[in-house]
Amino acid sequence: MRIRSKHDAFFKRMMKNTALASDFFATHLPQEILNLVDLSTIKLEDCSFIDENLYEYESDVLFSVKRASANEAGFLYTLCEHQSTPDPEMPFRLIYYIMQFLKRYLIDHRHSPFPLPFVYPLVVYNGAVAWNTYRSFFSLFGDLSTFVQAVFFEPFAILEVAQMDEADLRRTHLCNLMLASMRRTKSIQEIECKVKLLDALFQSCGIEVHSETLSTVLKYLSSCIDPHTQETRLYWIAVKQSFSPKYQGVVMNLLEATKREAFQEGIQEGIQTGIEKTAMQMIKEGIEKTLIAKITGLPMSAVQNLVILAAEEQ
Repeated sequence: MRIRSKHDAFFKRMMKNTALASDFFATHLPQEILNLVDLSTIKLEDCSFIDENLYEYESDVLFSVKRASANEAGFLYTLCEHQSTPDPEMPFRLIYYIMQFLKRYLIDHRHSPFPLPFVYPLVVYNGAVAWNTYRSFFSLFGDLSTFVQAVFFEPFAILEVAQMDEADLRRTHLCNLMLASMRRTKSIQEIECKVKLLDALFQSCGIEVHSETLSTVLKYLSSCIDPHTQETRLYWIAVKQSFSPKYQGVVMNLLEATKREAFQEGIQEGIQTGIEKTAMQMIKEGIEKTLIAKITGLPMSAVQNLVILAAEEQ
């Protein structure tokens, strides 16, 4: 591993020379890629997408370059990875690196992230034997490679719950309990219709009053209504009246439990809000993030989110 890391370090250090990198890409990128870019704008990006515990032994180098057309905004990124031995996991690693980069790009450009930049992967291999393993990501799926590739490049499948016909939802399928529960409601009348649909499914699917499925559905319904609004009382009346007598006792027990939970959540939310306000003030005063996390007890991810909010407010 130490010998390999010397190769990686050399490759990375040399590619930091902008003139050398520009010449490298002009020589080795496909012509269709070169036609898209202006190599005079090449820039080494200060980021890496490898796991931290492998940083000493791996080498990924990312360059950005502007599009050649003055009318076209955006960047093309070229990801270079040095490799000394054939690695069957290389296609997966490259896809992983690209997804990590695009994830970071989405975060950094969250207000206007699209279109996403194109990333062209290139492996520089200097092994003693010719590369003798996978180069295609889809080859990793064996005899399903052609099928997976076809599915991968098709628009993803989507099931639009709001557009489903109620007759289809009334069919006796356990999964329809989940889908019917997820349908949004905007009025008491819609809530009544939704509850009657669920009641019919409970009975046709043989759902018992003490089952976990019934409890999960009812708790989900209660979570969709803000307990602090005036509509809450009307909501619970609609729910109670729309369920058949078999399930009404369970509904009323849940109502009482929901009231207690809402009271406790209100207390906790008040405490959490106070902590976050304190952390936000500390951020504005320039206090180090790790110290803020230690003092407030907030996880570092929460502190980082507050840093982002503070930057947006400025």
